Formats: sequence, structure tokens, C-alpha cells
Amino acid sequence: NDSDITGAVLLNSAAGVTMSALLGGADAYAQIGAGGIDVNGAFMSNTTVNAAGGAIAMTSGANGDVYTQIGAGGASSAGAKTSITNVSANGVSLTAGSAARAYSQIGAGGVSASGDIMGDTTLTNGGGLTMMSGSDTDTYTQVGAGGGSADTTANTGTHNSATTVTLGGALSMTGGAGTDAYSQIGLGGDQVTGDLIGAVSVTGATTITMTSGNVGDRAFTQIGLGGNNSDGAKNGGTTVSASGAISLNSGAATESYSQIGAGGTGADGDVTGATMVTSTGGGLSLTSGAGTDAFTQVGAGGAGADTTGNAGTHNSATTVAVNGAVVLDATLGGVNAYSQIGAGGDEVTGDITGPVSVTGATDITMTGGVMENAYTQIGLGGTDSDGVKTGAVNVAGTGTL
Repeated sequence: NDSDITGAVLLNSAAGVTMSALLGGADAYAQIGAGGIDVNGAFMSNTTVNAAGGAIAMTSGANGDVYTQIGAGGASSAGAKTSITNVSANGVSLTAGSAARAYSQIGAGGVSASGDIMGDTTLTNGGGLTMMSGSDTDTYTQVGAGGGSADTTANTGTHNSATTVTLGGALSMTGGAGTDAYSQIGLGGDQVTGDLIGAVSVTGATTITMTSGNVGDRAFTQIGLGGNNSDGAKNGGTTVSASGAISLNSGAATESYSQIGAGGTGADGDVTGATMVTSTGGGLSLTSGAGTDAFTQVGAGGAGADTTGNAGTHNSATTVAVNGAVVLDATLGGVNAYSQIGAGGDEVTGDITGPVSVTGATDITMTGGVMENAYTQIGLGGTDSDGVKTGAVNVAGTGTL
């Protein structure tokens, strides 16, 4: 298909929405929004799904490209996408499939989509949000524009899309068993190219649990701009709040990290925007897994995350305010599987600017591992990081360190 698409897509449902591609053959996807597989052309089409009276369940299939998506685009769609995605529901689940590229996504884009994206993604959800990635290549789950290997125009353009998620229940994000089976809230995706602009906000959750994969490489979990090996500047802060515990757990597979903040393993480009994490009734735990580069981090950067030309700046304050224990645990961490609060990471290059603050903690426990660079840290930088670090570190708690 080679044609431009203009016109809004609107779905109102008082009873909820079920999208299932479980029984679909190859390319038998389920999508609400303009586009589809291999559609080429400019999209000027907003997508609105109003199911505030019920739940939304999205389940992808067992054959190639049998994906589920709410938003403009689709697998390998080409062309600029000017598209707002606005979804309301009372409980949302995204479950990726068991065959290659059987992803599940709310937001414009899609796996291997190309062309600049402009338009915010908003999810207003009175219940919980469950994101379960799949068991084959590119079986990711995502709330936000972009997608796995989603490129801007000529790889040098810009995706401009804020991501706002408001919840009334628990958030659970789980990386899958497949390669590149990541789970992400925010603009970006695995190996996205081009500049990214847009704040990422997740508020109202009761608890937040992020668990990365143990089998396929790059089955990471992330709230924030970017993604593994994302290439381009990232301009937008990350705000996360919950009433209970917040837990980040990286995996046993290579680059299956867990992060709140912009960046990702091997991410290139300057980062601008603060990272703020708040729990009014619980603590924060970061537990690193046995995979190489399977770090856990609250803050911008990531293992090997470089600034533009290795000579730019990450300008990102990190603020953590909790009402419970803070635990950084790299005991079982693999090589470069550190646990950190603050911008930077192992082998980051370029200057880093921004204060780091941790307040409200009862006890703070930091335990490093036995593998190379399996460190724990509160502050800027990281092992073998290059460049000037500018920013005060403030840690205040009521218990022991």
C-alpha cells in the first residue's frame, strides 16, 4: 500500500475492548489505528479508544507479524506519522506473542517502522497495567511511540512524543524469553535511531514491579526515553510515582537491564531532563541479575551510554523520595551489572551534570558483587566513566546505611 492516510480513528466501548491475534495466521494482526503491515505514506490520523467502563486486553499471536496495536503505524510501516494516541480504560494488559515481531503496543509506530513521529501517547487507566513480553525476536510490549528498530526519516530525524500514563492499580512490566523482547513505557525502543523529544510520566500506581528477561538478549525493562542501543539525543524528563514499593530487577540475559530514566545500554546522544521517583508508602529496590550489562539504575545513562560524539553532556538531576528502605544489590550481578541511583553508568563517556538526592529512606543497603564492575553507587558517574561530573549528592534517611 502506497498512499497518504488522513482522518481520525475513534472507538467508544462501555464494556471494554478485547484484541486477540492468538489464532491468526502470518500477518493476521489486530490494530486500532491507521496503517498496517508494510503500509507506505504519510499518516495524519489520531487514534482514540474510550473504554473507561471496562478493561482493554491485547494478546498477540503465534505466527510472524501477528501483532496487536492501538495507534497509527504498524510493522514495517514507512512514512511520517502525525498522530496522537489517547486511550482510557479500567485495567489494561498487553501480552506479546510467541513468533517473531508479534509485539503489543499502545502508541504510534511499530516494529521496524520508519519516518518521524509527532504526537503524544496518553493512557488514562483506572486499574492496573500488565505488560508481558514474548518468547521470540521483537516480541516486545510498549506504551509509547516508537517500537523495536523504529527509525526516524533517514535515521537523522526526530520523534517528538510525550508519554503520560495515569494508573489506579499495580504496574507490572516483564521482559520476555525472546531476543529484543523488551518492555517499555516511553518514546523509543530497542535500537531506535534519531533524536527523541518528550517527557515520560507514570503516576498513580499502587506498586511498580519491573522484571527483565533471563533467556533472550536485550529483554530489558525501562520507563523513560531511549532503549538499548538507541542512537540520538534524548530530551525529556522521567517522572514515576507510586503509593507502594518500587522494584527494579534485571535479568540473566545479556543487556537485559532495568532502568527508570532516559538512556539504555549503549545508548548514544546527549540526555537532557531530570529523573524523579517517588513512593509515598514504600521503598525502592534495585537488584541486578547475572547477565552481562544487566544493570539496574534510577537515572539517565546506562552501561556504555555515550554523549554526542563522546564529547557532549548528560544534563539530568536524579531525585528519589521514598517512605521505606532503599536497597541496591549487585550480589548476583554479572559483568557490568551494577546498581546505581544517579546519572551515568559503567564506561559512560562525556560530561555529566545534575544533583543526586535520596530522601525519606528508613535504611539504605548497598551490596556489590564479585563480577567485574558489579558495583553499587549513589551519585554521578560509574566505573571507567570519562568526563567532568558536576552535581551535589544528598542522602538523608532515618535508619542505617
